[in-house]
Amino acid sequence: MSKSLILTLALLYCFPDTSLGQIRKLSWLKDAQTPPAGEFNLNPLNHWQANLDQVITSRRQWEKRKHVESRSVREVIEKRWLEFLGPLATQPRKLPKLEVLDRQIIGDVERTLVKYEVLPGDFVEAYILKPTQVVGKVPGVVVLHSTVENSIELPAGIDGRPEEFHGLGAAQRGMVAIVPRNYLWPTNHGIQAGEMAADFLKKYPESKGMARMLYDSQVATDILAALPEVDPHRLGCVGHSLGAKEVLYLAAFDQRIKVTVFSEGGIGTSFSNWDAPWYLGDT
Repeated sequence: MSKSLILTLALLYCFPDTSLGQIRKLSWLKDAQTPPAGEFNLNPLNHWQANLDQVITSRRQWEKRKHVESRSVREVIEKRWLEFLGPLATQPRKLPKLEVLDRQIIGDVERTLVKYEVLPGDFVEAYILKPTQVVGKVPGVVVLHSTVENSIELPAGIDGRPEEFHGLGAAQRGMVAIVPRNYLWPTNHGIQAGEMAADFLKKYPESKGMARMLYDSQVATDILAALPEVDPHRLGCVGHSLGAKEVLYLAAFDQRIKVTVFSEGGIGTSFSNWDAPWYLGDT
């Protein structure tokens, strides 16, 4: 499937009332589909071999099972990664009870601050943003914030540049968004990455820091999918920088996520800090 078709389908998913003709007329679409010159001169096949003695060139090869009891290539890689991330990545989850801390109306959007227990003794705050008038069930978006001091207040549209108000913007476009706080922020104002990662790894020594981020984002997805206004079959996620790393994993390991926007997360190990203890550690 071409990159152009993938992005077009993503746009149609997020904006179901927009016609294909309208999408093709978007002035920024061509630029968004064109990678920078000289940045991607790599053999793509090598990235999909994954020590499987098989070169993957199509989605069918990626998902096909040789027989009923065997695993597809995708399932084999998924199993390996989940084992690498540690037991928390596959730990059963319960839908948490939400405590409402604050609720505001901003134009045609309702913004609610909630608190919930994500793991025993560990609480997370999140903003839920939705249109004040919702007809039927609408798409839902998990919005994961970047490394900024004010954490969830940026995508929720409280503080920062309007172009980064991804949660508020989704609600203004008719969707429902949940914006959970990353565990590295003990409060909404100020990151303590080293201390929070050390505390988590002490409690869960067999799991990677990235397993905690994946678990938390899946709990947020559980909450989003359970909201009465949300169509659980039309879920997406968006993240920038730190948030992009999180959506990469959420999209890979949660089949409910149908559309993903990954912005400047840094995939290559040579120019990103994947070895930080709050991600994958010194592996």
